[in-house]
Amino acid sequence: MNTKAASTTISAVDSSDDDIAAAVAVLPQSPGGYTSDLDEDADVSHCDVSAPIHVKHLFWNCQIHGLINDFPVKMKVLLDNGAHLVLIHPELVAGLGLKRYRFQVPEIINIALKNSDAKQKCKFFNYIKISFTSLDSLWTSHKAKAIIAPGLCAPIILGLPFLQHNSIVTDHANHSCIDKKTNYDLLNPPPCLPPSPPKPCLHEQIKNTKLNKVAIAELMLVCHDHLRSGRGVPEIIEPFNVAGAIQDHIEILTNEDALLKHEKKIKSEFK
Repeated sequence: MNTKAASTTISAVDSSDDDIAAAVAVLPQSPGGYTSDLDEDADVSHCDVSAPIHVKHLFWNCQIHGLINDFPVKMKVLLDNGAHLVLIHPELVAGLGLKRYRFQVPEIINIALKNSDAKQKCKFFNYIKISFTSLDSLWTSHKAKAIIAPGLCAPIILGLPFLQHNSIVTDHANHSCIDKKTNYDLLNPPPCLPPSPPKPCLHEQIKNTKLNKVAIAELMLVCHDHLRSGRGVPEIIEPFNVAGAIQDHIEILTNEDALLKHEKKIKSEFK
């Protein structure tokens, strides 16, 4: 396999939330050079409408099950649809205690070094089998073969083999990675809602029904006792008299008008 990996290597494994500014795509070697247009090479950083110079990488917060710890490990992995491999850092493999497998034929990759035209040929001999689960445990990937490679810019780089094997569709504009089969979005998971209360078993339902019947019978006895003693007799309310209400309001307005006239008379008399 003759490919060229355009990657900026960082030797330490870093799973922090800081953005990693590195080109990590593994690209096929181009047969020719690149040509540039003078208009395209102009400085577009000050234009109102222009293509972005760089965008954020697609990082996915997931959990990985290892062979050492009983609980899964939370990990921030890089989703890269420009890489033709799935890569994992050897320190992470050792930390999880994952089983190593060996290629019968080593995987060979040509790496373009930074600030240099020289090419370095790297051979990878080992890989591991690993699956990933979302933080809400609603989605689990198929097992992927991750090549053990040092000097990665992220602990794990999930390339095209992972995306293809799990039917992942990447939408860069919406910043989403959706599984076509389940419609689960890795980067935008649904909100975690509390589970609904379990339905009581048949024995509990029969017990509750009997208790309800006893409570209803006791309530009926109490209501009959109140009716016999006269305490529970409902009050008879006369229907609403519209004409009477209007008459009462007219009388109130008449009295207010008379009081205002008396008030003006008293103020003018004792001025």
